[in-house]
Amino acid sequence: MIIKAFSATPFLRELVLYINELTAGVAIEKDEITKLLAVLIDQISRSSHYEMTLLLPNDRRLMLIFEALMANPQLNTNLAGWGI
Repeated sequence: MIIKAFSATPFLRELVLYINELTAGVAIEKDEITKLLAVLIDQISRSSHYEMTLLLPNDRRLMLIFEALMANPQLNTNLAGWGI
């Protein structure tokens, strides 16, 4: 499987951390987050991209976990929860 990755500049890293901190459980004005996300998208599109080959697991159990995470990346399951 081929995926695209990008290099995160120090500014991009801090912007992501700031957006995360700003939106963590706090009501934020739509206009403010819209502007910050526009800057984030601009910075990501300007960053240098490169392709990476993602190695797929051979083990059936790991492949089930891989497929579940690809279908739903925000899953928050711990190792015990995956006990397949």
